[in-house]
Amino acid sequence: APTATTESTDKDDATREKLLSDSVEPRNMVLSITENPPPKMHKPLFPMVEPKRTYARSEKEEPTFAKSTTDTEAPRRVKERSDSDAPTWPKSRTDSDAPHLAKSN
Repeated sequence: APTATTESTDKDDATREKLLSDSVEPRNMVLSITENPPPKMHKPLFPMVEPKRTYARSEKEEPTFAKSTTDTEAPRRVKERSDSDAPTWPKSRTDSDAPHLAKSN
């Protein structure tokens, strides 16, 4: 009876160890594969954005926030300013107003 119990325990331990090693080792490999490439990829691609790893937690918040601010708002504002406001305004003033005023005066 004790021999059978020891054998079954050994078998259980062996299967448990195998299961553990099977489940842990692939996980470690996956972790190393997934953890190492992102930092390596992100550092060259985004040298300025080093807190990439940190804001991975709030990925939904920060990327969309930064993108919407830089890609949408800033360019629009700058484009509107430079294309419609700044160039047209000075041009209309110098080309139309100033000559007219000078001629009429």
